[in-house]
Amino acid sequence: MFSFFSNTVGVSTVVDYLDEMPTSPRWITRGPGGAGFIEAAHAVIAARSSSSDRRIQE
Repeated sequence: MFSFFSNTVGVSTVVDYLDEMPTSPRWITRGPGGAGFIEAAHAVIAARSSSSDRRIQE
């Protein structure tokens, strides 16, 4: 599942299953479940905001 995409995220509870997975997620959140999802969503929004800021400055 995680090998198909180059940028992958798993919530913290995925660590319980890492030994069963052929490929781990590239980034594992600190929070479990919904909190982990929110953490990942905030990271994506922050990354998009900073990349658009760079484009404006160029």
